[in-house]
Amino acid sequence: MAEKTEAKKEKKKEESADIGSAPEAKKSKELWTVERAHRAAKRFTTREEWRTGAPSSYKAAAAKGWMDQCCGHMKGEATSGKSTRRSA
Repeated sequence: MAEKTEAKKEKKKEESADIGSAPEAKKSKELWTVERAHRAAKRFTTREEWRTGAPSSYKAAAAKGWMDQCCGHMKGEATSGKSTRRSA
């Protein structure tokens, strides 16, 4: 039984080494889709909460122009893309 456990550990180690050197195993900058960013944003009620609570998804949405789509459910957020705040 100990031999099987050692064999499994060795196999995992080899697989990890193979994965680490494979080009497709590198982290992609395309991790965020609009659907995933929206799902992350739905956990928050304001953009500020989202920015501090899930900065990676927030940054991706901001960079890709998805903010209005992802923030439509948030308090005081305009869905037309225009701010609801008035300048004084």
